[in-house]
Amino acid sequence: MSFDDFINFLCFNEKGKDRNDPHWTSQHKFIKPGIDFIGKLEDFDKDFKIILNRIGLPYQSPKHLNYTTKEGAHYTKDLKYVDKPKKAKPPELDDYYTDKTYQLIYERYKKDFEMFGYEKIPLPKQWHI
Repeated sequence: MSFDDFINFLCFNEKGKDRNDPHWTSQHKFIKPGIDFIGKLEDFDKDFKIILNRIGLPYQSPKHLNYTTKEGAHYTKDLKYVDKPKKAKPPELDDYYTDKTYQLIYERYKKDFEMFGYEKIPLPKQWHI
């Protein structure tokens, strides 16, 4: 399935909506009443400090151990960490999205973008003005 076909599946096929795979479910549906803080991955360190402060624990910088690059995992088979240099530039949004798929995803997840404080999907660099 191509990326464009997958986007069409998410946006137009009833099984692609919030009924089938939880990975595709609109994130706002997971927020229960009474939630007073939502951390974001792009603000992980700052938000982690807030959470530790709220529960009364001293701040310790989290270690980032389990990550991968386009080349693969940073661990050997016996789970020893290997510091592999990044060889390839990570893909950009515009490597995947067309004008049409960009708009479809924005409309499909619009409530998520609004609820979590994102005005819009970050535009691929070719669309920056």
